[in-house]
Amino acid sequence: MTPAPDLSQLLAAVMDRGASDLHLQVGQAPMLRISGEMTPYECPILTPEHTQEITTSILPPHMYERLEREGGADFAIPFGENARFRVSILKAKKNYGLVFRLIPSRLLPMDQIGLPPAVQALLTRPRGLILVTGPTGSGKSTTLASMVTGSMRTGSPTSSRSRIPSSTITPTKKASSPNARSMWM
Repeated sequence: MTPAPDLSQLLAAVMDRGASDLHLQVGQAPMLRISGEMTPYECPILTPEHTQEITTSILPPHMYERLEREGGADFAIPFGENARFRVSILKAKKNYGLVFRLIPSRLLPMDQIGLPPAVQALLTRPRGLILVTGPTGSGKSTTLASMVTGSMRTGSPTSSRSRIPSSTITPTKKASSPNARSMWM
């Protein structure tokens, strides 16, 4: 049996090639999502033993029972000193599938992620609802984190509630506005 691919090498490839995700599935080579396109990584086809080995090497012990009972587990892992990955593990037909999503180490300002000025202006309004929707990998969490951080810097929200995955790290800076009442993360 060939050994499982080196996970550190695969995660480094995500960062080096500008990928957003790494997908590991039995019967396929590891896949990198680069600019929305799935690209195979030069590596042997994954076996059930490979994905089992990778799963047991990274799964926090307290989550093993949940994975077996519910068929899935989500958590974050650090990689090196400047990166984190959100990990989703699914169990189907007695095999494990894993997806690693790169979490940006630095939040970009709203203008750098391409948020139009008209949308940025909505954040200064005293009332309203902003929905951020889109398919997987389209930047919903990045957009929300940037909006929340931008609002906290300017002190503009009167009340802000966001549903951002807990693996997303935002600066823990107190909002400067005396009217900012609540922030969920």
